[in-house]
Amino acid sequence: MKIESRNLAFMGVNPWFGRRSLRFVGRENTIQLLETALVIEGYRKTVGYPLIDFLFQWALSEWTTVTVPYSRIVKCRYSRRWLMRAIFFLSLQLPVLALFGVSIVWMLLSGYHEDLAVALTLMTLSAVLFLVFLWLVIRGIPARYNLQFRFPGRKLGVTNFRIKNRELGQAFEEKLAANQMAALDS
Repeated sequence: MKIESRNLAFMGVNPWFGRRSLRFVGRENTIQLLETALVIEGYRKTVGYPLIDFLFQWALSEWTTVTVPYSRIVKCRYSRRWLMRAIFFLSLQLPVLALFGVSIVWMLLSGYHEDLAVALTLMTLSAVLFLVFLWLVIRGIPARYNLQFRFPGRKLGVTNFRIKNRELGQAFEEKLAANQMAALDS
């Protein structure tokens, strides 16, 4: 099974002590599930500089193939990231909720007179901001796979990726589990 670059996006990996991250950049990356190993091909970021990374990622990366035998995969977990989404959404919504509260109080204190239009405008603005922030959080923090594995020196490695097609993601999980079971049996 091969997941082409149009259905695959690699995500940033958070640094953590005791593990190496495989960071792939660009849109030409692929993942293959072979009989003996999982193979990742693409532009791997080799050097990291804070500002230069943002501007010249291609110059600091190289085309590489990483082969991970199934016996070295620690776990491959799909994360919807609900907690992170909820925290960011609530932190963005606090000002919107305050605006909504102010508009309700304004409407109640005005006695439904000439200030009704201002209160309704504030309520409409807060509802629009609520929907925009909800869309931004869902789009900006997508669900992803977290692949953890061991390098030959027993050091932990990690990479994150997203499979854009849901059916392809389910097929990937099933094929990975079947190949890991076959690797354990042999």
